[in-house]
Amino acid sequence: NKKDFFPDESVDLRFEPDTKSYMLSMFSASKYINGRQSLIKDGFFCADKENISQEKTPMLFQKANITIQATSGMVDSIPQYIFVLKQKKIPSEISFAEDLLQFDSYEYLASFFGRQNIRNDLYYFSQNELKKCSVLFNGTKRQAVFVWGDEHNLNNLSYIIVSKKITTERAEEGSALTGTSSWQFQNGMYLGMDIKELLKLNKGDFDIYGNKSDLAFMVKPTPNGKINFIETAVMLNCNLCNEDKIFDQQEVSALEITKENLPMKIFDIII
Repeated sequence: NKKDFFPDESVDLRFEPDTKSYMLSMFSASKYINGRQSLIKDGFFCADKENISQEKTPMLFQKANITIQATSGMVDSIPQYIFVLKQKKIPSEISFAEDLLQFDSYEYLASFFGRQNIRNDLYYFSQNELKKCSVLFNGTKRQAVFVWGDEHNLNNLSYIIVSKKITTERAEEGSALTGTSSWQFQNGMYLGMDIKELLKLNKGDFDIYGNKSDLAFMVKPTPNGKINFIETAVMLNCNLCNEDKIFDQQEVSALEITKENLPMKIFDIII
């Protein structure tokens, strides 16, 4: 009725198994700007803090396992300002490489493992394509590369690369791995696994891209067998056999390669 009105501020709560969400709505522009400024003072990272006073500019604040999205909109021609806070559950332990997937931002990753153990870098997919990334435990047996979908805010994890040698801008500073990676995978794979072992683990044949493909030596992403190569991408290498005639085609069967007794092993695992 005519006496109905919007409250000056309101809070909506939502609780899920691994995430708590709080949405604060307000109509005061000054409180909204002051709130954004206070987040910076409280140590939240914001890639756009130079726009802190521009109320129409959305901003993302990050600190440890907390993200806060600050946005504005209109309600019945009245400006409304919103803070959406999401707090993720901090894991008690990390057992497998797949457990790393829950760390979907640099801030969350750094809060758990320590900033001293993470180095921000650029990952080279080719000479013309590179992405911002964060390298965890660079040059150690627990080395892993986190590639970010949102390069500006260093969040929205795209995938994680576990490799013996990573191709980043600062890789020459000691990111080459000596020995075998200590990361274990839930499906049983590990870096350096022979293709014969991979066949046994998969309990079935699979195809590998040959030298006539742009993805040479990568396992073709299919869900056939025990291992889902769509969710887990595998790159192989083969010392002194790149010129072997068996690879002079678009695709080649893993069984065919084992019959040739070629020393093909897992080099990269991407999850």
